[in-house]
Amino acid sequence: MAWSHPLVHLIGGEDDTNRNPTQRILMLLESAAIGRPEAYDRVCGHLLDRYVLEDRFVERDARYRVPRFLLNDFAR
Repeated sequence: MAWSHPLVHLIGGEDDTNRNPTQRILMLLESAAIGRPEAYDRVCGHLLDRYVLEDRFVERDARYRVPRFLLNDFAR
């Protein structure tokens, strides 16, 4: 079990511990809602938004866009 706030708001930076990327990727790839599915869907949506929409280093006109922090978390 993990709290959503550090998973969503601590992507990259000094406070992003080794545990956070592992939990984020596991949440996106292997998790399922236990209680309220709307809360689960909201957190997964926020995670993807942070990875994809808020990545300042992705070239908007590029043919392939690979969000840097998402690629890094997968590599870990």
